[in-house]
Amino acid sequence: MSRFSTGRVSSTAFVPAGQPPEVAEFRKALQKNRFRPLAAEDPRDESAGWVDPFLSFEAKEFPNAYFRDYYLFSLRVDRYRFTAAQLRPFLEEAEHLYKEEHKVAFISGYQRKELREEATRKVRALTLPATLVTEVAWNLGENRLLFFSQSKGLLDAFVKLFEESFGLSLALSGIDDALSQLERPKELVPVFGDLRPAPAAEEPSEEKKKGRKR
Repeated sequence: MSRFSTGRVSSTAFVPAGQPPEVAEFRKALQKNRFRPLAAEDPRDESAGWVDPFLSFEAKEFPNAYFRDYYLFSLRVDRYRFTAAQLRPFLEEAEHLYKEEHKVAFISGYQRKELREEATRKVRALTLPATLVTEVAWNLGENRLLFFSQSKGLLDAFVKLFEESFGLSLALSGIDDALSQLERPKELVPVFGDLRPAPAAEEPSEEKKKGRKR
């Protein structure tokens, strides 16, 4: 999160179609679609879910989800990616062993598909998935969200997961509103610039709770 202290941060601003939930409900919503790591034998090539904003491995308690009048969380996306060149030696070895074992010169298309899947599993067992962690800040006073990326793929994944988690649709803020959010470095740096997790998850005061219910 050191990029926040440099000021070189791109983001996309959203307006949710409803008010933020209470802290307990907010954490439950995050837990519903929390990040689940990929395993080598996992049929999925990608896993996306919520993690703690300061602890990208933590996806159960979300201890830092409420901090300085913000709801904070991160979208973590793990994806297995390897090239055909990386797969090639494993696939050729699998085909060679199959031909020798079954005394055949040719392999059917169906069998070749199975051998490719076997080779893919071997590569995955030796490869770590690529990981992307993108922070989210939900301003409770203004009911605005900042997603700190402008990547279309990440934006699509974020909007889909957010709507599934909170039951709230998201609308893009206008350009002027988005720029006004980015012109507040003194507010964003304290929120995300400190690499240390908050000592405890602070609960909102009764006055703040009442203000959100109006």
